[in-house]
Amino acid sequence: MRSSSSDNGCGYARLDADMEDGSREDAPKGHTTWCVAKSYFCLICAMVLCFYMGRNIASLSKGEIDSFPLWAGEASLEERKCVFNIFLARHCDKNPPWTKDPTRMQLCTEKGLLRGEHMGAIFGPGGKYPVPDRLFARHLEPGVYSSRDLYLLWPLAQRLQLVVNTTFKQEDPLELVRALHEGREAGCPSGRTEQTVLVSWDHCTIPTLAQALGCDDQICRSCWDDADYDQVIWLRYAGLRQPSHKKMSWNMTAKAVAENFSLPRGAMGYKECLGNPAENTRFGFTCEAPASWDSLPAFVTGLDDGRAPK
Repeated sequence: MRSSSSDNGCGYARLDADMEDGSREDAPKGHTTWCVAKSYFCLICAMVLCFYMGRNIASLSKGEIDSFPLWAGEASLEERKCVFNIFLARHCDKNPPWTKDPTRMQLCTEKGLLRGEHMGAIFGPGGKYPVPDRLFARHLEPGVYSSRDLYLLWPLAQRLQLVVNTTFKQEDPLELVRALHEGREAGCPSGRTEQTVLVSWDHCTIPTLAQALGCDDQICRSCWDDADYDQVIWLRYAGLRQPSHKKMSWNMTAKAVAENFSLPRGAMGYKECLGNPAENTRFGFTCEAPASWDSLPAFVTGLDDGRAPK
């Protein structure tokens, strides 16, 4: 869920690292000025990227698609319809550097690691969203072998047996946009009816990416709240395969969807203890040592008289 706070997600006021109690703390001095400058920079980048890339998306309604003439021997347009999905997700959870217990660089909180498992379920076979064909994360600097982007995608990548593409740098989003654009244009002529891409990225840059990909909706023009790890932007392009000499036309729709992940609370069960000879079946109650421990020597039990531990 998105934060109900009144701030615009650029850091003027923030949720504390413990999101459950909803307590707030102000950003450190200088952070607000830096964030305003960053916001203007992102806006300028988005305008430039939209000019070069967004113009390639021609508005095409369902009625216009259905009105296209049939090719010779073609019974319907269904076989030529094509869908290209792009999901833009924020990396795994962290505690920000200005909090009391900040998360070390490249690492995630416990909730963030479990979120990755959740993503493997909702984007895997039988999940609620289309199964990705390709996965993208930010470029890794030399000597760095993990990132929060990758922690979010690794469970899904293992399940789908996909390699995460870490070619593209955060400071040069145009290259990623160009690659996604080329993949979209190449996918339909290949005969595939639907393709899906999942991108794990930094939340400050996701709105810029979305706008450069042709989205002008409010969800693509809004700053991303610092406390929000659950929202995902879904860009869906619907098009119609054309003769090779004609450019594809697309109808793009955007919506915000949710991972709907919450950290498990309370006991998770005792399945790992089943069959363990040193455990009894009084799960949830005080565990008592088995009677066989009475015969253990003192150097094992640590008790001078050799009695089993109670």
